[in-house]
Amino acid sequence: MRLELLVDGRVLDDDHPGVRRFWVPVLRAWASRGGRGAVAHAARRAPEAQLVEAGFTPVELRDGPRSALGLLRTRRVVRASGARASLSPLYLTLSGARVDVGTIYDLTGRTHARTPLSRFVFEAALFHTRRHASRVVTISEAAKAALEAAITGLRGRVDVVAPVAPAEPRPDPGLLARLSIARPYALAIASHRPHKRLAPLADAWLRAAPDLPLVVAGRGTEALAAPPLVYGLGFVDDASLEALLAGAACLVSASVAEGGGLPALAALAAGVPVVATRLPALEELAGESAVWVELDDHAGLVGAAARVARQADDTRRRVAAGRERARAFSADRAARELARLLD
Repeated sequence: MRLELLVDGRVLDDDHPGVRRFWVPVLRAWASRGGRGAVAHAARRAPEAQLVEAGFTPVELRDGPRSALGLLRTRRVVRASGARASLSPLYLTLSGARVDVGTIYDLTGRTHARTPLSRFVFEAALFHTRRHASRVVTISEAAKAALEAAITGLRGRVDVVAPVAPAEPRPDPGLLARLSIARPYALAIASHRPHKRLAPLADAWLRAAPDLPLVVAGRGTEALAAPPLVYGLGFVDDASLEALLAGAACLVSASVAEGGGLPALAALAAGVPVVATRLPALEELAGESAVWVELDDHAGLVGAAARVARQADDTRRRVAAGRERARAFSADRAARELARLLD
């Protein structure tokens, strides 16, 4: 059987957890429908285990994902593999197939860059993707519209592959006890990046001092810790993140820019109400199952989260509506969308 897809798996690791949580379930679903693929990995780093278990063949690459020499070598690997398509989840490095697919989730690397260097790296990736990608995958119709409007030459080349809603997580009272966190609590899942607005959210929480503590999980969030009102946990593994979500009274998102909103989708699937700033991509995801607050209204987010935690009837209605919306983000749908793109 001919190899259909060669995936650049070198960025599917915990350095880019959002990339991994989007692509791994989509690719596993595609493979379960008969897709035949391979996953490339750097020397001395194991390939993504879940993809190997799903039937992807490991292919070792000698160089880093941003190496100029590695780019030339990986093009030869792609051609030698006979794959009809190559997929690069973050940076387009596996050029050489008949269909080169790149991924751009959003424009926050341009609009909310952490440093001038990170902005330069993002713009270089955009240039490379725009130049070499036959197709570009993004995560929502809102992100597609933003990309086509902002980046010259992308109109007509962007496809949406919807994320897969995860299974409902299991609670872990032992984890909460070890972290000295008592229920109920509100949860924010995000890395400490400018557009996530976590510092203003934590400040608003401390000023309002509600009976509901805020738990923040994500890279860099340990800097926000101010217990017992705000718990900044830093990066946590997937199992701990799922347990935190299972125990949360609500998920809070203070972001001012999003391409999709994977934590919000996980919350909907888990039966956890969502309180979020009103953004096109999040509205597309959650609809009226979420409680919406205007951008930068951090006091409003605190108040809305406290109301959700104590208004049982309204919360039950939102939980039911959220679970219904999450069911639309199925593995079968994502697999069909990816298969259609590759065909």
